[in-house]
Amino acid sequence: MQVLEVAVVAVTGLVLVLAAVRRPRRGRWWPDSARWPAPETAMAVALLMPLVLHLLVDGYRTVMLPAYTMCVGLVPMLARRARRASGILAPSTARRHPRLRALGRVVTALLGLVALAAASLGVTLLPVFGLPAPRAPTPLDAPICT
Repeated sequence: MQVLEVAVVAVTGLVLVLAAVRRPRRGRWWPDSARWPAPETAMAVALLMPLVLHLLVDGYRTVMLPAYTMCVGLVPMLARRARRASGILAPSTARRHPRLRALGRVVTALLGLVALAAASLGVTLLPVFGLPAPRAPTPLDAPICT
């Protein structure tokens, strides 16, 4: 597993758990200042930075598809939460079943962590191999056996 792949999986798992278990609020663990962006915006940026770096440096890997999907799927959710926190969207009025919603968040976080574990396992079992560079240039039409 390469370093940026580990970063993508680790940051995605951390943001997934933070978003599912505890909704970030200003003043609790984030500065309560207008200079600072919403915590959801910071989490979305922190989520996309390792993904973009990994895609630019290491390239796309099919085995990492569950991690890519989780990473890209969390960004709209965080954006919606940031808009609700800033007052652009109306606050949610669906508070009828808070325990059911909490159970849904926990189940979603567990399924996301299972998907990230599948991506990590696939990357670990199928490593990227590199062939050594040839020692001397050889012409294409040279006979193999002399």
